[in-house]
Amino acid sequence: MFRPRTTQLLWMAMVVALAAGAAVRAAEQPFLSTGLAGQSLAPRAEEPLKLTLALPNSEDWSQANISRLVIWTPGNQKSIVPDKPAAGLKELSYTFKEPGYAMIILSAGPATAKDTKNAWQRTPYCTKLVLRVGPKEGEPRAQDYVRDPGLTGKVGQKIEVVPYFSPVHLLTGDDLPVRVYFDNGAQSGATVVAIRPDGSVDTQTSNATGIANFRITLPGRWIIRYQKEVAQEGTYTGELVFEVPAGSRQEGGQS
Repeated sequence: MFRPRTTQLLWMAMVVALAAGAAVRAAEQPFLSTGLAGQSLAPRAEEPLKLTLALPNSEDWSQANISRLVIWTPGNQKSIVPDKPAAGLKELSYTFKEPGYAMIILSAGPATAKDTKNAWQRTPYCTKLVLRVGPKEGEPRAQDYVRDPGLTGKVGQKIEVVPYFSPVHLLTGDDLPVRVYFDNGAQSGATVVAIRPDGSVDTQTSNATGIANFRITLPGRWIIRYQKEVAQEGTYTGELVFEVPAGSRQEGGQS
């Protein structure tokens, strides 16, 4: 028979374990959600895309410090930072007019950084979402769908994961080298993780030039993430989020 103290300790251990499990599950989500079914990053043209924040302290669009929210499409960049969003605003809506590849760039900070000096620099949460915007229902795939908006270059985030090859062309069996940056400097010896579609994690260490290499083993949504602890500032996180279609090089699949 357990003594009361032993029972109390077991309950405390269970609570800690459950909290840790919740934290792990939350960490498997990018900082920006598209509102599409499952983990899909494939909206359709002319259909509103719902953008929801998933920041650590659950800030909504009216609370978070949003310094940058940009839609990249081939040959075009458009800022959609909300202007004076209503209190409690959970979703932003954006509609792509044409099919093709796109990237959403978000640099955000906690509510405590909003309206402070140099608030635009206080953005520890940086994400890049690569989207495959499909044609309207019933329409054939457009020719320019194979173009991408230049996904292999830096976009100027405080912390950033930059792919060496465009993620839109990846298939299972491919390798994806990425370079990680902080304050525009490549980071050597950094721990970089890839969260696979099944929730498993691949951990790599960047080399002397800041490059880490990942094998694409599964179709579905991937999150490649780099975190850096900065004294007196906290943790900065940069992530690259993309979706790998079914098929492989060996099967003759196409992206």
